Amino acid sequence: MLIADAGSTFGGPARVYTHKMDIDAWQRVPVWHDPRRCIANIDDEPLTRKGLEQPQIGEEGRHFLATLLGALDDAQLAALFTAARADQRGGVAGWVELFKTRRRHIEQPVPADPHFRCPNP
Repeated sequence: MLIADAGSTFGGPARVYTHKMDIDAWQRVPVWHDPRRCIANIDDEPLTRKGLEQPQIGEEGRHFLATLLGALDDAQLAALFTAARADQRGGVAGWVELFKTRRRHIEQPVPADPHFRCPNP
């Protein structure tokens, strides 16, 4: 997995100003726009060309991403957030825990239904 700009990745969508490495902004933005339909909560940045706006993710794609994210252990996550200088923006441990929470949202979009599978788009 490659993240070109960790500051932009771990923030919220910019409306008036950027939310680079803003743990509170990242925590407020849900992973799913509609978890039962597996529609991701991705919005285009203002003033950019149209791209993936709230795409529907199929079960194979969700499972693939969950597998990749699940392969990252705590030490690797800490290294990622240390390299991103998260110690200056809320602390590495807080970012690692939030990442793991968000990873669980991808692993299980509907927590009340352990057998849930994303519908195919």
